[in-house]
Amino acid sequence: MYLVKELQGTYFGKLVVSDRSESLTSFCSLCLRNLQGLSEITEVLKETSEQANDAETIAHDALASINARADEITASMAGARRLQDDYAEMRFSVDATRKALADIDASSRAQLKRRRRQTEDALAEAAEADAEAGRRLGGIGVRADNIERMKDGIEDLLVSVKARLTMIRGNISQ
Repeated sequence: MYLVKELQGTYFGKLVVSDRSESLTSFCSLCLRNLQGLSEITEVLKETSEQANDAETIAHDALASINARADEITASMAGARRLQDDYAEMRFSVDATRKALADIDASSRAQLKRRRRQTEDALAEAAEADAEAGRRLGGIGVRADNIERMKDGIEDLLVSVKARLTMIRGNISQ
């Protein structure tokens, strides 16, 4: 500015001022064009800002939907874990019951075998006792027959002795 004041009245000063005016004019027109471009850019920026706001709203909605679905999945997973735990408990109970029933069945079979064996042993002992009793009775029967024969023999002997005695008495008394 200082140079322009000194050269104001001179030809060169007029040239500088006119050059300055032209450059200012061209600068102003450039600024005006840029301002018009800015208004267009402002419109684009407003539109972009609105689109960004819409996208942000959509993103928030999508995020809320994702969070809700994640909560549902978490709840489903917790339910699945509970179901899996319940299944494991039930499976354990069923296996334990099967084992207990198998033990009871095995115990019952063992008791049945033991009773059967005891019954068979008792029957064998009874049969052996019957056989022993039969042998003893047979021996007693043989002895009874022997005693009966001996008794018959003794009776015959007594009859014969009586007859002889009678005969001897008769011979003596005659």
